[in-house]
Amino acid sequence: MSTIDINELDSETTILYKYAVSSRVPNKLIHLIRPPPEEKISYIDFLRQIRPELVQTIILTGIDEKITQNSSQDDLVKALIEISDELPSLNPRDVFMVYLQNVQSQLQLQQPSQQPSQQSQNVEAQINTLVYVSNQIFELLDDNPVKDYQGLSFRFQSWEDGMGRVLDEDVRILDKIEQTQAELLLQRAPIISPIIFNRVTKRATLVNPATGLAPASDDGIDVFNQSVVSYNLPYLQYTKNDDRYYKLYKGVDSDSMPNYSHIVPVTSLIPGQHSINMTVWSGSGPASKTTQKSYVNSVYRLDRGEVTYNSDITPEQDETVVSERIEKSLGLNMIKQYDVKTSGHFRIYGAEFDEISLTHYILTDYLMSSYLFINESTVSYPFKKRLKYHYRAVIESIIDKEKRDSGGDYLMIPSSVERQKLIAKTQFSLASLVEIAQD
Repeated sequence: MSTIDINELDSETTILYKYAVSSRVPNKLIHLIRPPPEEKISYIDFLRQIRPELVQTIILTGIDEKITQNSSQDDLVKALIEISDELPSLNPRDVFMVYLQNVQSQLQLQQPSQQPSQQSQNVEAQINTLVYVSNQIFELLDDNPVKDYQGLSFRFQSWEDGMGRVLDEDVRILDKIEQTQAELLLQRAPIISPIIFNRVTKRATLVNPATGLAPASDDGIDVFNQSVVSYNLPYLQYTKNDDRYYKLYKGVDSDSMPNYSHIVPVTSLIPGQHSINMTVWSGSGPASKTTQKSYVNSVYRLDRGEVTYNSDITPEQDETVVSERIEKSLGLNMIKQYDVKTSGHFRIYGAEFDEISLTHYILTDYLMSSYLFINESTVSYPFKKRLKYHYRAVIESIIDKEKRDSGGDYLMIPSSVERQKLIAKTQFSLASLVEIAQD
């Protein structure tokens, strides 16, 4: 795939468009592969280590792994759906069309009457399989079925034309990105306060301390049975397919009984067929003074062997408080921990902006929303008591020239120790353009 130029204003979103346009492939058909997490990494180096891969390669590799000569048509349908679940930007129809595109180019399908008898039968069988699989996919998406291969060909041509329009839009968006970046690179960064981190989402692999191996999905009930609920981890929910099992901490006496409205989720979360949901107490002090915010949620996906948990970060504690409580409850050890998301806040001084205009720009402009966003997951913007703009990904630490020349512009990723060492001066890449001034 073509190489691209990357600068300090780029993000994963912008480099995706750069790869798409340079390779003449719609962004939906490119998958970005991140480098392995490291304790600290130069931001530019992090972006340069991201590798693009054609979705077609991922789909065909997945088909080769899942389908054999003895596989049925329904096995192919199942494989395509499973692959689409692993590619968030594509639905099953997209995955099938990419597969169909490869089949057409490899076999150069022709009408059976134009082939010798044996080959004619093979081609006809291929056509019947494609029509059957396509209709299973279309039915899943409430789309009309096709009657024959000719109808499928028309449907494929329509999809291919749509991908062409996506690429045209990618070109338009990249042009806007490059114009914006060119203007921003000429601006002087405003004065900004140090970043204060207050929350982190981490992911880790859980292993049996006796064997060093991750429990299999079928071991989920055993992990659940040996788990222990306590003052620090008062709620567990194990999900296996449609079955759910629960453990709830009662407390030693009425004084130590937790407030169940704080620890039991309003709805039962089912993130996977084999998973354990946990409510973990993130603080310290008497249980009678805890609130709903005193607890954080965690989920252990046995099918992936990974646990994901949230933790508050304060001057008194870091994320190890929550991780140790999970390990103690499940009787498992965490390895290969890394940050999924880190939250914090900083201030920008000496700038002014119009709240309504900026909010409209953030909510409606795709490029702007790749840097800034407004969290409307629980309350929509007009009903918020206090407006907060949230900042994505593009953080560059400004340090003295000697450290910068030695590769020191660091994007802090996992370590809680290193996280506290983030340099005081931080450049907010869009601040000069949108003139943000408030916290």
